[in-house]
Amino acid sequence: MQFEFEDYFRDLRDVHHKADALARRFSRAVPTETVTGLDETQCVEATVAPDGRLIRLGLHDGWREEVGEAHLGTAVIAAMSNAGQQRITSWAAAMTAETDPTPPPATPDPLSHATPGDPTSRQSAHALRELLDMLTQVHEALPGLTERAEAARTRPSTATNVNRTVRVSVQNDTVTSINVDGDWLRRIPDQQLADAIVEVLTAAQRLASDRQDEAVNGTPALARLRRLTESPEALLREVGLIE
Repeated sequence: MQFEFEDYFRDLRDVHHKADALARRFSRAVPTETVTGLDETQCVEATVAPDGRLIRLGLHDGWREEVGEAHLGTAVIAAMSNAGQQRITSWAAAMTAETDPTPPPATPDPLSHATPGDPTSRQSAHALRELLDMLTQVHEALPGLTERAEAARTRPSTATNVNRTVRVSVQNDTVTSINVDGDWLRRIPDQQLADAIVEVLTAAQRLASDRQDEAVNGTPALARLRRLTESPEALLREVGLIE
């Protein structure tokens, strides 16, 4: 039995190390700096954070003549798209790199010093049955969960500012429209206009994200499974394989 446990833990450590290496590779590939994109006229400048959020919008001198006030929303979306394309290109280049210049983190292996538990105990057997029941519940809930998540993702999420002069819609994780009241746009200073668009766009994206989170977190079994799988140590302890 002892030999079987040693083999089991060796396999688990191997899986853990491979997953850790893959996680480091993804972490290295994820952009860590802001990216700036421009529209075709190069008069509208969108600065995007590493997580893809629009954090600053710049309106260069002459944008009203080059872009046209009626087409400002389209130009903002184009500038954001340009920034997004740069992020994807950077990510792809990092992911295809053959070497990993980042040394493994100096954190202890959570399984290297684990004390084997007693999987034959009544407590372990009960925990294992609960885990299997939870997996069954998740499996049965997946079709409905997928439908709810897809419905939340495809449902338009719209936000406006207090005076309703800026309106932004997000659908399928993409900004689909930015509408600005023409009379207000002609009276407002460029910087105040840009800040208002960023604020409303952020609110629309947050609304879309919250709806998707609600769809996923609406399944208690899945929420608990996600917590367990965040740590291999927690999962093994849950079923009594380690103390």
